[in-house]
Amino acid sequence: MKKKIFRILSVLLAVSFVLIAAGCSQPEPAATTTVTSDPVQTATEEPLPATTEEVPVFRNPYTGLAMDESLVGKRPIAVMFNNLREALPQKGISACDVVYEVLAEGGILRMCGVILDYENVSDLGSMRSARPYYVELALANDAIFVHAGGTERAYEAIANFKVNDVDGTKNGPFRVDGKDVFWRDQDRLKAGLAYEHTLFTSGAAVTAAIGARQYRTTLNDENFTAFKFKTKATALGTGKSALEITVPHSNYSVSQFKYNAQTGLYEHSEYNAPHIDGNNNAQITADNVFILFAAHSLYPGQTVTAYQKIDLVGTGGGWYCYGGEAQQITWKRDSQTGSFQYFDASGAELAVNPGRSYIAIANQKIEQNITIS
Repeated sequence: MKKKIFRILSVLLAVSFVLIAAGCSQPEPAATTTVTSDPVQTATEEPLPATTEEVPVFRNPYTGLAMDESLVGKRPIAVMFNNLREALPQKGISACDVVYEVLAEGGILRMCGVILDYENVSDLGSMRSARPYYVELALANDAIFVHAGGTERAYEAIANFKVNDVDGTKNGPFRVDGKDVFWRDQDRLKAGLAYEHTLFTSGAAVTAAIGARQYRTTLNDENFTAFKFKTKATALGTGKSALEITVPHSNYSVSQFKYNAQTGLYEHSEYNAPHIDGNNNAQITADNVFILFAAHSLYPGQTVTAYQKIDLVGTGGGWYCYGGEAQQITWKRDSQTGSFQYFDASGAELAVNPGRSYIAIANQKIEQNITIS
């Protein structure tokens, strides 16, 4: 009887040791790659809690957002978009990672849009001609320049800087493998639009033209980024409201942005109407809005409606808007082929939130006419 009791006690003791050992040996948590963002001060100086965000394995160098591995190191295109009222709607602007709006002449704006993942974009246009500073914007992003003609000075810049370009009106190529690279929109022609408002191309056509020209398709600098991006989007915390922004470039061209708190995006309007992409009939939006002030002048002997001379080398002031707030910044560019750098009020390089950016380059003389409220 004593032996039986001893055996029972032995079994119970063994089970107890197993349970205690199991309780003390918890499994290690799975390893993950995370970055802890710095706390950001709000307008009321209340610190936001630190957050963690997994770093995307592959980041778009123009938006800071996650992208497919196939796009790593790839050169974008920079497309010249017509922006006359009668030429609207444009097609393809909603596919742009970065949009620049800059005066041409006579008070009209044109857009130069940078697109990294361009192969499958449908229509792009209508296409218009180049100016030297649009060529510089392509160079600043190491982009292949897509345009339809240009001024004499623009062609000089293309030649001098050996710019890889796809031109819709000079030196082709107009057909690759039996297909048009550029074409006239027949519906626009039938509707009576001026001939210069009807020229289009597409991502597939531009891709074919780039291949036919054997242009370089990888970035010169594999570490290039258009901005210094934050890992995670955070509030600016400046207390400066930027729910509505108006940039009166001229009496003809007034650019407006309105912040939509539900989507977290700025919605763009012009000509007192929403700015629409004809490919998807959706309003143009952006996460980030920049206003950069630059010196505008005329070439000697020209009238007020003649070609602009815009200085994009040196430094200038500006604004960065995100999430309904604004902060003052400065920009810097060392040469006509160099990229832009942006700095905050302390002189530190500006940390930009991931997302699509819309950049209005405005005459420094109208700085006092800009409204941000």
